[in-house]
Amino acid sequence: MFNMKEKISIIVPVYNVEKYLERCVESLLLQSYKNIEIILVDDGSTDQCSKICESFVEKNSHIRVIHKENGGLSSARLAGVQVAKGEYILFVDSDDYIAEDMVEKLYNAIVQEHAELAICGYYTKDEEIKKASLLPYKEKMITGRENILYNYILPLIGNIPGEINIPGFLWIRMLKKNLIREEYFVSERKYFMEDHVFDLYYAEKVERIAVVNEPLYFYCINRTSLSNCYRREKWKMYVNLLDFYEQYLEKHEIGKEIKRIEYFIRSAVFATVDNAVLSGTYKAFYKELLLMLEDQQILDLFFLNSSKGMSGMQRIEKSLLKFHMYKTLYYIRKSRLEDIYNS
Repeated sequence: MFNMKEKISIIVPVYNVEKYLERCVESLLLQSYKNIEIILVDDGSTDQCSKICESFVEKNSHIRVIHKENGGLSSARLAGVQVAKGEYILFVDSDDYIAEDMVEKLYNAIVQEHAELAICGYYTKDEEIKKASLLPYKEKMITGRENILYNYILPLIGNIPGEINIPGFLWIRMLKKNLIREEYFVSERKYFMEDHVFDLYYAEKVERIAVVNEPLYFYCINRTSLSNCYRREKWKMYVNLLDFYEQYLEKHEIGKEIKRIEYFIRSAVFATVDNAVLSGTYKAFYKELLLMLEDQQILDLFFLNSSKGMSGMQRIEKSLLKFHMYKTLYYIRKSRLEDIYNS
């Protein structure tokens, strides 16, 4: 049994997702835990999202809508938190949806384990369910600052093959509202993976983390979403995140975790190459690549680091970068991305 006296605020940033919005909100209305409020934050949509939001408000007393000028995902989430009346917060992206018992299971876990945070697995979904992603934990609880540091905080920084790594997505986490601060919401226009910055700030306040190791969230691959489109000067966003990671590690006196920084740089380089390919032409690709090539100190670390754990294709791409064979790199990666998107 669970106590429905505590209200859960579900915050949904909305921006030009008229095709998916109803599916998302309907999944929230079907929640088995009924003491919820749904806050739709219309972040300056230019399609029919505003009207769709208002139509839901007219039919459901526990749905509210905020209309604001476009400020990005983080600003929309913050706007929702600022008006939320719930003791706990759940963020849901408007082109995704959730299992009907997600709120119930995360809330139950928080209450039963006296936790400040609950985290669950998720499905990655395209036309059909493609992959279930579970958490790398056997226990239902992560407790104690040292345990949280080495089994939750550090695994958020750099994805090391064979070691504990956890996703940073905010939408698989239920949070206590009174622990959330405005400064946690950094702009996705400045940082890539801005969720990680929030996670790391919030983790400083946490003594107990409840683990619900089953997929309850449906992350839907949307080719037009921010995470799947070309983003201008994406490399700078990675560098900003790298600076944040290094300062965070130094602050917590764990600056010796060089390996995770090295793996983060590796991921950032390959992701930047892919992003540059998405710019559309070789000329645009090279212009975007130049931003990365100018950061010689970071690139030197990338080239000096071991290629252990890289795929054969990644090893080839690393060599092409090292020997300035950029046009070959462009056409190889372009062909590879086309195969992925068409599969």
